[in-house]
Amino acid sequence: MTYSVEVSFAPANELITSFYTFLCTKAHKRLELGPNWVKNTTEQLSERFAAELKELEYWSDWGQLQLLVWQCPKKETTTQFLLWLESLSVGELFERLSPWISTFPEDLGVVRDRVSYFLSEWDQQYFQSVSSMIVDPLITDANEKLQWKAARGPVELIELATNGLYFEPVDQAHRVLLIPQYHSQPVTLLHCYRGIAVCQYSSDHLPVIEDNLPSPSLYRLTRSLADKTRLQILHYLKSGPKSYMEIVNHMQMAKSTIYEHTLNLRSAGLIRGHVLGSSVVSYSLREEALDWMNDQLKAYLK
Repeated sequence: MTYSVEVSFAPANELITSFYTFLCTKAHKRLELGPNWVKNTTEQLSERFAAELKELEYWSDWGQLQLLVWQCPKKETTTQFLLWLESLSVGELFERLSPWISTFPEDLGVVRDRVSYFLSEWDQQYFQSVSSMIVDPLITDANEKLQWKAARGPVELIELATNGLYFEPVDQAHRVLLIPQYHSQPVTLLHCYRGIAVCQYSSDHLPVIEDNLPSPSLYRLTRSLADKTRLQILHYLKSGPKSYMEIVNHMQMAKSTIYEHTLNLRSAGLIRGHVLGSSVVSYSLREEALDWMNDQLKAYLK
């Protein structure tokens, strides 16, 4: 048995992703939004709200909110989703999330109220100012993936959409929810639960800021190759799939260093991350990515 795939996007998906991206300080150095995004965004916020965000305890499991967006009956706007979220009782929240999640906070109602408050303020003070440039391209991307779905198998569709995540077939029924995202590029955000994975892939349907810029895909490929260690990792993977620890032992470098390099290579699409259950269990070389880079480079130079 393999995976069933559902492609989904609503403005609230990106509202949540943008908020998560802002709070996840350890990932800021990787963002394609540029080094000034956090600073410029902070200046948009009221002093009170900016101070509240500094004190906000970091919560990593934003995939649960994406599951709620997926189930929201009316979500053409962020306001519709936020009003629906605020209206959910503790019992309704439990009922909607319990098929995939087994552990809940004791104060679920308080968590709902705090999340609703912070997302509503973030929507008003930041997201509404950028949504007009972002939402339509992400809708276009989701529609493109829906067309791909009609012509491709689920494993191939996931790998192409995510630029290299290969979900190994599993015995039990499993669903993958594909959601395009902009703010956390070039990283794919993956949240795995019981029977479902929320996979937010980087979209290349982006607002055009300047003419004559290389595509995000071409830039990621060429930038990723401009490093001796990453080239050595690619050379090591030519003999077949290797686990993360095999790469660490072969390169004789710190785990954190190898993590950053494999993340860079995966984000560029140069290596394939093999996902089994809720973890990436090994990496392999995507030789076809070099052909794509050659085609993109020729097209760009012409």
